[in-house]
Amino acid sequence: MQAKNVISLRNIIKRKSAEFGLRQLAYSPQVIYLAAPQELFHLMTELTSPVAPSLPLQLSIQCEKDAVRALLFPSPRILTEQTAGHFLGLVNEANQELYRGSALGRFWVDVKNLDLAYEFIFKEAMLESDPEEIATQLFDVSLAHFYDLHIPLVMQAGGIWDCNTALLYLQQLRKDGYVDNKDFGLW
Repeated sequence: MQAKNVISLRNIIKRKSAEFGLRQLAYSPQVIYLAAPQELFHLMTELTSPVAPSLPLQLSIQCEKDAVRALLFPSPRILTEQTAGHFLGLVNEANQELYRGSALGRFWVDVKNLDLAYEFIFKEAMLESDPEEIATQLFDVSLAHFYDLHIPLVMQAGGIWDCNTALLYLQQLRKDGYVDNKDFGLW
């Protein structure tokens, strides 16, 4: 990746992480050892709700030769060997909405490694031609979709809801734009 584009990406990350209150992990050999070798940025935030447990998230941004890969994921992991398959329906439902809108990323579940993430991959040329759209996709869009999934994810991960209840919650939220928390035992 060209140096000018790394600088542009760094400026986007600085501005948007301040806007959304994300904390950037300091550079350290330990962080590099635990993360992918091409990772240039690693940020953290936590989604909160008065009716459900919080959801800590990490955002890893890796630069390759002519592309950037961003992963936004819960940390610590919320999937277990027993529950990983149950999250597939929720992620599939979330992705249906993503493809109807303007999101360029997608959610996925890796049952083998017990990972759930939102992934956005873009070419360096996209960053050059429309840095504001890249900023929106990296932060606004990915976090908005995680906000929609926050309650269903933590309630399902905690064993409070089954996968059908989590799906119903997300479907109602997407259909009506709101959910009556009493209908889901949250008040």
